Amino acid sequence: MLAVLAAGAWFDRVGVISHANYERIRPGMNLAQVERLLGGPGTEALEKHLPGVVDWDVPVDHPKRVKAVVSGEQYFCWDDRGTEIIISLRAGVVSEKWYYEPSL
Repeated sequence: MLAVLAAGAWFDRVGVISHANYERIRPGMNLAQVERLLGGPGTEALEKHLPGVVDWDVPVDHPKRVKAVVSGEQYFCWDDRGTEIIISLRAGVVSEKWYYEPSL
C-alpha cells in the first residue's frame, strides 16, 4: 500500500511533465508559472508545426480543414518520452492547453 502511495506522489509532484500537472495549468497563468509547474522552459513553436485536428464544419477541400490543437498568439511545448503538453498564450497568459500521452 505504501509503495502505491509513494508512486502516486512521485508522478503527482510539481516539476514533471504529467497529466496531474497538465490539470494544474489554468487559463490566465503566465509562462513563468507554467514553467515552474512543468520543471523548466518549453520549446516555442509555430502554429503550423503543432499537431492538428479536423474541423468537420469546414469543407473537405478547404485549407483550414485541419486546425491546430490550440489557438493563440504564442505556443510552447513540453515533451518527455512522447508525453506532450502544449499551451497557447494570448496577451502573455495561458489561453488554451493540450495534452497527449502515448498508449502502452
